[in-house]
Amino acid sequence: MVFSSLLYMSLNLDAKNSLLISAVMVGTFMICEFIASSISGSLMLLADATHMLTDLCSLLISLISEKISLRSADQYRTFGYSRIKVIAAFANGIILICLAVAIIKEAIYEVITQKNVEYLDVSLMITTSTIGLSVNCFIFFILKRASTFNLNIKGALFHVLGDLLSSIAAIIGGLLIYYTKNPIFDAVISIVLSINITVMTIGLLKESLHILLEGRPQHVQNECVTNSLIKHFHLVDVHHLHMWMLNENYVMCTMHIVLPSSAQETFLETKQNIVTDVKAFLLKHHKIQHATIELELQGEKCSDTDVS
Repeated sequence: MVFSSLLYMSLNLDAKNSLLISAVMVGTFMICEFIASSISGSLMLLADATHMLTDLCSLLISLISEKISLRSADQYRTFGYSRIKVIAAFANGIILICLAVAIIKEAIYEVITQKNVEYLDVSLMITTSTIGLSVNCFIFFILKRASTFNLNIKGALFHVLGDLLSSIAAIIGGLLIYYTKNPIFDAVISIVLSINITVMTIGLLKESLHILLEGRPQHVQNECVTNSLIKHFHLVDVHHLHMWMLNENYVMCTMHIVLPSSAQETFLETKQNIVTDVKAFLLKHHKIQHATIELELQGEKCSDTDVS
């Protein structure tokens, strides 16, 4: 348990540092890109700078939620605040999809209006986008390392991935505009990338929503847990088994286990040891960190009537 606590604290420390570094870099380059868009007259750079502003807000939300999630449980939040990270991830997903829709709308508008390429400083567009690509790549690898065990960081990572792809699109679009003198390539590439980002974000939304709806963790099946407990502890039955995730790293469950009638004589003396052993088994074999277990003897009528 001590090792698990230290690991959890180190992961959160790494997450906060990653978010802080990323937020500073995004904010700095965003200002530069706003200036470059004003000088070059490029709507594409302005849209990308606005995208980075949204990402900066996303990173700040994630950073704040990481800090809040470390608060201890209190009388009002008896499970603590760790689910704040999941809520932030869900909010980031919604924002990203809205942003992708806005980019598609703007790209369609550009196709209709047929912007005159002579008003664009294409060289500045390409230079700024190339620098942006380098910055976004660096931020992406910083967050990628911290996102393995953190859904909140994964949400911020998708935002940065959107920026990274936007920088690539801006470079390709700038080169095509430079050589063909046709700005429609910018709009077409933006639409394709926006659709791709939306598809990837749907996975993040499904994962975070699954946790918010108290969904069963993906790595374990109810039947598997039931069968393994019955086999290992020679139980009569396991019922009223409910599993859910407090966050992406912490799994909880409640269950009733039925002992054979032959255990009645020693039931009072051994029940605490049985509960302790079952909890240790669940943690080791099924990665369930918190379990509430009710013991029953064979032949007793279960008082609970909820769906098992």
